[in-house]
Amino acid sequence: MVPEDPNFGILFKSVPKELEAPIETNIQGSVPKWLTGSLLRNGPGKFEVGEEKYKHWFDGLALMHKFSFREGKVFYQNRFLRSDAYKKACKYNKIILSEFGTLGVPDPCRTIFERFVTRFIPLNITDNNLINFFRMNLLYTLGLATASAHAQKDRDGITYNIGTTYIGGSSYNIIKFTPGKTDDPSKSAETLCSIPARSLTRPSYYHSFGMTDNYFVFLEQTLYCNVSKLAMSAILKIPVCHCLEYEPEDESFFHVIEKKTGKITTIKYRTVALFGMHVVNSYEEDGHIVFDLCCYDDDSILNKFYLEYLRNGDKTGSRSFPRPELRRFVLPLNVNELVKVDLPTKKCKTWYEKFCYPSEPNFIERPNSTEEDDGIIMSTVINTAKQNSFLLILDAKSFEEIGRAEIPEDVHYPMTFHGEYIG
Repeated sequence: MVPEDPNFGILFKSVPKELEAPIETNIQGSVPKWLTGSLLRNGPGKFEVGEEKYKHWFDGLALMHKFSFREGKVFYQNRFLRSDAYKKACKYNKIILSEFGTLGVPDPCRTIFERFVTRFIPLNITDNNLINFFRMNLLYTLGLATASAHAQKDRDGITYNIGTTYIGGSSYNIIKFTPGKTDDPSKSAETLCSIPARSLTRPSYYHSFGMTDNYFVFLEQTLYCNVSKLAMSAILKIPVCHCLEYEPEDESFFHVIEKKTGKITTIKYRTVALFGMHVVNSYEEDGHIVFDLCCYDDDSILNKFYLEYLRNGDKTGSRSFPRPELRRFVLPLNVNELVKVDLPTKKCKTWYEKFCYPSEPNFIERPNSTEEDDGIIMSTVINTAKQNSFLLILDAKSFEEIGRAEIPEDVHYPMTFHGEYIG
C-alpha cells in the first residue's frame, strides 16, 4: 500500500512548458562550494498530445532536467527531448509513434507502401528516450533493437552497455564505447561479445546488468518479449507491453563474461523465476561474484504503472504495489569447490583443490550438539588428474579438512547427484 495521499496523482502531471533558460533555486541549508558540475535527469514529462492521452507511465514524452552547481548556488532548467516521437506529436497534435503501453496512429506522411511495411515491421516504435542520455543509432551500426537503461563506465573511461538484436535469432550483445576514438560515440561502438538467447524468438527483458573488475554479469530472467507478436503488433493493434510474457515456471540464468576477452564462461548459474530491474551492486570477493538485485516475484508491478491507476487508484481510490526485495546472489567462479556462506556477515569459506570435483555436501551433526555448525561436512571428490576418488571430511564450523578416505585406484567412482547420512 502507499500512503493515503490525496495529491499522489500530481506526481504524474504533465509539465506545461519548458524552462530552457536556467533559473536560480532557493537554498535551504548549504551546498558544497566545491560542487561545480551538473546533474542531469530524465523521465516522462508530457502525458497528453492534443485530445489524446498516453496510457502508461513509461510512455510520456521525455523531458530532460539539468541542475548546475556554481559557488554554492544551484540553477535548474529543463527541455523536452527533440525525438521523432516528440516532433511528430507536436506536428500532427496526435500520438504517432507507439510507446510501451500506448498504440500510435499511422504517420500521415508515410506512403501507402511504407504503411504496409510498417504493419509487418514495427517501424513506428518510438525513439522517445526517457530512460537514459544515450541517443545513438545503434540499430543501423550494430543491429541493436533495444539497449539497457543503465550503461556502465569503467575506471579507464570505457563505457559498456548491453543490447538485444533480433536479426538472425535473438542475442544479447555487450557493447564497448572507447572514448577519444571519434566525436560520434556510436562510431566507436564495437560488439565485445554476443550471448545467444535461450529462445531465439523470445529474448529476455532487462533493465540493467552487472560489472565487476574482471567480469560482466547478465541475468536472463523469465520476462520475455515475444518478437513474433512484436513484429505483428501493428496488425494486432497492440502496444509493446502486450508483447511481454512472464513464465513463472521457468528458471532465470546468470551469464558471466570476461571483460578483457569477451569470452563467455562455461559455467551457467540458475535461479528461480523472477523479475528485476535494478542491479544494486556487483563485485568480486574470495573467488566469487556477489550480485545484488532489487527484484519481484513476478512482473505485476508493470501493470500498476498505468496512469489511470497511478492517478486515481482502484474503484475505492486505493493503490497497492508489490513490495520489492533485495536479493543477493553469490556466484562461484570455480565450480569445483565447496563453499560455506555466512549470510549475516556475507563472508565465505571454501575448500578447493585443482582438478578435484566435489559432490553435493552433506552435514552430519555431532551427537548432543548445542551449537550451530557443530558437526562435519562430507563430500565425495573425484580427482581427474590422479584419476582417483575420496570421501572428504571437513569441520563444519571452520571448514578445515579433518581427513579423507581414499578409494583404491583400481575402483572407478562416478559422479553422483544426491546423498543422505543414516545414523
